[in-house]
Amino acid sequence: MATERWPTAKCRVLVVVSITLTLLVTLAVTLSSSGTLAHRDAAYDDSPPECMVAFDRGLAIGAPRQTYGGKTYCAYEGIPYVQPPVGKLRFEDPQPFHFEGVRLFQNVSNACPQAYDAPAHMDKLETSEDCLYLNVYTGNGVANGTLWPVLLWIHGGSFVVGSSETDIFGPEFLVEKGIIVVTFNYRLAALGFLSIPDLGINANLGLLDQLEALRWIARNAIHFGGDAARVTLCGWSAGAASVTYHLYSPVAKGLFHNAIIMSGSMTQSWAYAFDPYRCGREFLRTLDATTREQLQSRPLNQIIPMELAYQIHFFSLYYYCFLPTDDSYRPEPELRIVGRDPFARVRTRPPESDVPLLVGYTTLEHGNLFHEREFAHTSPNFPNDNVTVHTLLEDYLDQRAMANRSTSRRRFYQELSSVADIIYGIQYFIRHAATHKRAPIYRYQFAYDGAFGYAKHWYYRNDIVRPDLPGPMHGDELGYLFTPYIYRGRRLQDIDGKAYRTERRVQRRMLRLWCNFIKHGNPTPVSSKAANVTNGRRVVRWYPYNDPIPERAHHYLRIDRRIQLLPETDGENPFHREWERVFRCLYEFDCEFLIYGRVQVKVLRQLVHHRALPTATRPERNRKLSKWNRALDERIDSTT
Repeated sequence: MATERWPTAKCRVLVVVSITLTLLVTLAVTLSSSGTLAHRDAAYDDSPPECMVAFDRGLAIGAPRQTYGGKTYCAYEGIPYVQPPVGKLRFEDPQPFHFEGVRLFQNVSNACPQAYDAPAHMDKLETSEDCLYLNVYTGNGVANGTLWPVLLWIHGGSFVVGSSETDIFGPEFLVEKGIIVVTFNYRLAALGFLSIPDLGINANLGLLDQLEALRWIARNAIHFGGDAARVTLCGWSAGAASVTYHLYSPVAKGLFHNAIIMSGSMTQSWAYAFDPYRCGREFLRTLDATTREQLQSRPLNQIIPMELAYQIHFFSLYYYCFLPTDDSYRPEPELRIVGRDPFARVRTRPPESDVPLLVGYTTLEHGNLFHEREFAHTSPNFPNDNVTVHTLLEDYLDQRAMANRSTSRRRFYQELSSVADIIYGIQYFIRHAATHKRAPIYRYQFAYDGAFGYAKHWYYRNDIVRPDLPGPMHGDELGYLFTPYIYRGRRLQDIDGKAYRTERRVQRRMLRLWCNFIKHGNPTPVSSKAANVTNGRRVVRWYPYNDPIPERAHHYLRIDRRIQLLPETDGENPFHREWERVFRCLYEFDCEFLIYGRVQVKVLRQLVHHRALPTATRPERNRKLSKWNRALDERIDSTT
């Protein structure tokens, strides 16, 4: 009898669950329709809400919004992708999270704790240690069987500030082109990049958070209408450096299929800490702590300090020592992302993910900031940390500055540092990656100086010391890919159709190139002869920097009012050549120009006394040191 009654009882339970779920969804939709604005200030569609997705073990309800072109899309904001890293999970590897039940996802989460506040003229970010959430922006009811490619955006901020919403102001233009955009937070500053292995505080937790976001997309993209086999990893500044770390990491292989690297790479002075132990020791000393448990119980305002002792200087630029660093000591291969020396990795090895790359920078970057930019202010965060060599480099550059009759000493250092800060590191990455990669590398330079430039016209507006320099700054290109900052809080009908005509034209071109790359792995795909012509004008074909045909190779696309494919001219810049020599001394131990220059014997003897010693764990460094030490001995013999 019991077995006969069981189907009826089971059906009753299913009916009750179904009715309850329906009531919950109806209640949630009702609440959402009365409490959330579409596209911040725009009104909802009158059409029935379709922003509901079943994934993992539950049902997510998003918010319908409208693009500036009038298309409806769905925003799912504040989705947890790992467990909150609070309490005993502070300083721990990210832990898996499984979503259950019915929930509204219609509000962006708080940002992760920041090392410093935004400039005074900008809104202050609301922060919380419970910050590991992501946002999905997708087509309204993408259910016709066509899966969209996915763009995963990694924000910048020197690994110590920023959030899923900073620097970009909406995904509308990309969503209009049939691309799903995912943004997210990752742990920053000490919470994300402190490294004290002796206490069980492992390096690069922020990068491991990013890896979990990639894995989340691999599992769940299809539920939001996304194609997990067409994921583009895209980042700017520190986010771009993060992309390059994942590019060379075996653990991320297969999780993304294209990469966009904008104004940053792991071969930057500010993207890797060669001495994380100094930073860790100073952190423990400041907090008077000796155990991980003590650090886990300290209030947040002690864990996110702004002490000068944590700063590393590079010319007049400074950054914090909480950076990606060596994680090769970890016994678990799946938790190693960075390795020992990213510069050596790029020089000597191909990336683990040999995928198409789109990589470049703006013409100015930080070139119009700072009055005084002395190399003498630079902290020793290099493989070659010999103090005497550093002193000799200061003297060498001072001599070069005084010998340069075409410019003042101040201008010499401004020009040199503007190359060294960002641009040279990206050029170095491109040049060496191209020798090992088979997949195409598309190189660009963004040169248009327009009203959508958020960095120049808003973020840095009180810091510019050389207004005479034309060109876009660090981050200005983002306004031509994402929603421009001057569109914030405005509807399409509120924007003058005659305004920003040139900006809109540049934006349309840039969107076409970037969207083609996201969809096809090629910014200018050609399917027929007719595709080469648009509105009667011949479209510029963007050939890869590492094109196998020599006549096409080593070109870059210059994006301005006009788009031009131009040959690389890095070596023609005298400041590029000057910094390349110093760079090779600091990062590759090639300092013979100092030995054979006009150096006094007593200085040479100082070099002998302070010569760097080999270490068992760095064979490439040892080889370079042996060559350096032999040359030093020969120079001593010839002068005595």
